[in-house]
Amino acid sequence: MSNPILQSAQSSAVVATLRESDTVNPFVYNEKGRIVSPHSMSLLKITKSSGSVGASKTCSFDISKNGLLTGLYLEMTMPSVNVENTDTLDNNLQETAAGATAPASTKTDGFFTMGILGCIDNIVLQTSGRQLERLSRFQMLARYSSLPASKKLAVQQSLRFAQIPDDNVAYKVIMWLPFYFFREMEKYHYNTSFNEPLRLDITLSGCKILQTADLSGGATELTAHAPTEVECIAQYRQLDARDEDALINAQYGDGLLSQCVSMMKEEAVHTIAAADVSAGSNNVKIDLKENLCVSKVYVVITAPNPVADATYAQTLNANDVPLEITNIKLTASGVSVVDCHGDLIKYFGKWGEHDSANVSSGNGERAFEHVYCIDFTTTHKGHTNTIAFRELSNPRLELDFKARTASKAHEVRVMYETTTFLSTSSATGRVQLSISS
Repeated sequence: MSNPILQSAQSSAVVATLRESDTVNPFVYNEKGRIVSPHSMSLLKITKSSGSVGASKTCSFDISKNGLLTGLYLEMTMPSVNVENTDTLDNNLQETAAGATAPASTKTDGFFTMGILGCIDNIVLQTSGRQLERLSRFQMLARYSSLPASKKLAVQQSLRFAQIPDDNVAYKVIMWLPFYFFREMEKYHYNTSFNEPLRLDITLSGCKILQTADLSGGATELTAHAPTEVECIAQYRQLDARDEDALINAQYGDGLLSQCVSMMKEEAVHTIAAADVSAGSNNVKIDLKENLCVSKVYVVITAPNPVADATYAQTLNANDVPLEITNIKLTASGVSVVDCHGDLIKYFGKWGEHDSANVSSGNGERAFEHVYCIDFTTTHKGHTNTIAFRELSNPRLELDFKARTASKAHEVRVMYETTTFLSTSSATGRVQLSISS
């Protein structure tokens, strides 16, 4: 039987370019090109340059030229939620002593499963008006889900996944922005000393991320909980003048210099009408339109819930919670590429390479539990394999999933890690995305 995945590589410009590079020799080991010269690490706080902060608002930040950019964070000032925190758990997660997925019966207030991440609609990194990478809230969640377990725990605690509110005071939240250069900072950093300046755009959602009890009658309601101020924190590695000059002279000598990077893309959201959703198992087929080179496919199914449920426990099972997928089938050219029970990909799809199996031990991890990833790579670093989707004939994803409830609209999000080349002009520092299919 012919393999459409291997056949797709024959006409791909990305694959042809990668083949021209030195491939890994598993029998040779050395540190050439791997040792980072002595340098300084700095964190620089950047105030917004335009826009405003609030529900459904957009603000922008001009990223300073300060060396090798290796990380971006948001520091969000959140208002008091005017409820009393009576939780006694050190990690402040909403779970019982047995680690079950229901909060203590006395809890009536709390954040949804995705916590403060629910305040984000999308984040965009761009230069001179050209978009480098755009991440929606769910694309950020997908990248978080592929982190090692300890880093996922840091994310869920920082962003208050399924936690009860802080005490009766305003507080700050640090949100890590997982743009493309997070994998290996020594390899994928952005050299702000030479390249074009960057701008970061943050668009907030409606920010209805909190359920509170009405003090007069005990009824519950969804409450907008938007930040009152947002600042950007940029992390840099700064070389001394001699090393920085050597780096620029060595890497930016002449011509157009290209760097192989992984950028996230997504299909249009596929909505399943309420009339087509039944109790129990459902089936949906999605024709994939992406034509770039793909290394990973993420799938998330949710049932948007714009109103409060009767209890906070029910809300935790409703708002922005990815649902269980019981079977995943990927076909191309009429040939089955993947056809397996969802648990295989859920528990073992990223197990050996990432230490990031989607195991839930409490409400905070439920946001990650049903983020499914078909991973075509062989390691989490670099670009060890990529599939030319442009060359596939009629790629289709077929999913069996458990609906949250019958007669309620559901949404399917298909997201990709795509392999592309980020090219820099050695004469001007102009940056643009080039070969991508």
